[in-house]
Amino acid sequence: MKIFMRVLWILGLVAWTVCFALGFNYGENSSSFLVSVLVFVAVLGVMATDLIILHNQIDPDSVNDKSKARVKEIASLIVYFAMVGVTVVGVARFVTIQTQVKSEIAPLAKLAIDEVHAMFTIEENSTNSYLTYVDEMAERYRAYKAKGYHDKGTLDTYTADFIDQMKQNGLYRPIGIDDKIAEYDYRVLNWLPWNIAETLVELDTNPQKWAKSLTDLSESVLAEEWPEAVGDKYVPTVTVHYPSLYSRLTNYSQSNFGVLSIVLIVILQLMILIPYVWQKDWSVSGPVEYKSRTGRGPKVSK
Repeated sequence: MKIFMRVLWILGLVAWTVCFALGFNYGENSSSFLVSVLVFVAVLGVMATDLIILHNQIDPDSVNDKSKARVKEIASLIVYFAMVGVTVVGVARFVTIQTQVKSEIAPLAKLAIDEVHAMFTIEENSTNSYLTYVDEMAERYRAYKAKGYHDKGTLDTYTADFIDQMKQNGLYRPIGIDDKIAEYDYRVLNWLPWNIAETLVELDTNPQKWAKSLTDLSESVLAEEWPEAVGDKYVPTVTVHYPSLYSRLTNYSQSNFGVLSIVLIVILQLMILIPYVWQKDWSVSGPVEYKSRTGRGPKVSK
């Protein structure tokens, strides 16, 4: 039973520290896996050391001076509850985001990813696609040029040149955009706590930046080659979220902390503290020596 109790508080402490580290990480707007690991190690180290000291003070095999043990026990409890007070918000934040905020943000993030994919897809006749827009404008441009040129070869040359300019010779697609879209999709779908904040920051800014670059490109080519069509520049559908995706992750009232957060916090604390409560003999002050659970009862250490 003693081994089971030790395993119980160790598992409870590890779970508590993981939840805090990930909850803390949700406030970071950059790739912060290393930060999460360092926070996890630091908090786990402090709380584990404190709990080991606490348990040692009620273990008669580890204590000779009962009065000092009592002082250490009280000091350890104070440190422990102080650490709980420092970390409890991080734990509650992690649970709240995983159970509530995530369900609000994930569909909006997926929409942003789909809009970026639509802009840069190479599939033909795709709605909102820049490639589809270029193909449509190329047909209109050919008809526009056909008013002055009737030779098929000349029209083919003008049209091909127009397409190359509109595509900037293939550079209209940012380098690695397909990999970036796949990365966004994977991170949002799997909701990776150590980099979701960074992903949301990019989804708040990159779609608008990429859309503007395509709009500017089409406008500049039309202004030079076909001024009367400038009003038909490429304007993709890009949803601007207010508040932003990242702010939804970090700015919400702590009153949103739900029942599940409270329940999990209570369960983890019970896992950590029950072994201490169970092992301690509350009928005496100081550590006791357990001879047998069926024998004469606890014997106070001298």
